[in-house]
Amino acid sequence: MQRNRAFTFLVLASLFASVAFGAEQARIRAMQENAKTDNYRVWIHSLKGFGGDVFYLGSDDTHVYFRIGRVFRSYYKVPSCAVRPPETFSLLERESYPVKLHIDASNRHHAETSCSQPVDYPLGDLDRA
Repeated sequence: MQRNRAFTFLVLASLFASVAFGAEQARIRAMQENAKTDNYRVWIHSLKGFGGDVFYLGSDDTHVYFRIGRVFRSYYKVPSCAVRPPETFSLLERESYPVKLHIDASNRHHAETSCSQPVDYPLGDLDRA
C-alpha cells in the first residue's frame, strides 16, 4: 500500500512538471509570435511613462521583448541592435524588471545603434527604473 502511494505521487509529480514545462514553452512561443514590433511605443512609454512602466522580459537572437502596463498589458519587441538593456537574459528566464531610457548628465538621450539598416526610434542604452 505504501509503495503504491509513493509510485502514484512520483507519477503525478512528473506529470505536473511536464505540463508546467509545456505551458511555459507555449507561453514563450505565444509571446514571441504576438508581440508587436513597435519601437515608438516602447520609446515613448520609457521616456514619458504613459500607460505604466516598461518591463524588460528577455531577449532572443533577433529581438528584445518588453511589457507595458501592469493591469492592461501590451507586449512589444524591438530589434536587438537598437537597444542595450542593463542586464540581458533569455525570454522569461528570470524575473522581469522595469526599465527607462538612459539620460546622461547633460540631460540627453543617446540612441546609437549597431543596426545595419536605419531604425525608427532606437532606444539605445536603458537603465533600471
